[in-house]
Amino acid sequence: MKLEPKNSQFYYYRGRSKIVLGAEREAIEDFTQAINLNPNYIGAYCQRGDVFYNLGCIQKAIEDYSKIITINPQEALAYFYLGFAQSALGEMQKAINNYNQALKINPNIAEVYYHRGFIFAQIGNLHRAIEDYNQAIRLDPSFAEAYSNRGLARYNLGDSQGAIEDYSKAVLASPENATTLYYRALVSVL
Repeated sequence: MKLEPKNSQFYYYRGRSKIVLGAEREAIEDFTQAINLNPNYIGAYCQRGDVFYNLGCIQKAIEDYSKIITINPQEALAYFYLGFAQSALGEMQKAINNYNQALKINPNIAEVYYHRGFIFAQIGNLHRAIEDYNQAIRLDPSFAEAYSNRGLARYNLGDSQGAIEDYSKAVLASPENATTLYYRALVSVL
């Protein structure tokens, strides 16, 4: 390093560039160096956690997202990312708890409602899942996946017409999604 080898931001931004180039392991090294230079560098923990997650190192991602919360307990997105990683490990109640905390801090994050709804659907609480999908759609009316998943929940509750309406809205929001087109057609003929 010739240019400012003690500058944590240099390593952070170089790490981000390495992600774009597909050099994830090297990106982790840069984010780690940024953290070594600035142990409270939330962005570096977040980026490193994301790379760990994408590489399948879920526990390491959880450690990084947890560290962000230790540094700043009011960082709503850290709770979201932590919950997302926990759900990947099948720790559904922990994930729900972290999504709840994220929403206490910032109740306007559509993705959090969507992912919490997805977990509720997985554990069989379809009415609660629909409530969360409704909130996600209220916050982001073009959220195709929320319409699609709400359609599936409605279908599973016996509301075929509601499912068709939701799949149609999902298709309008994301016309290239062949899966949604398939499900809309399937529900229409059943």
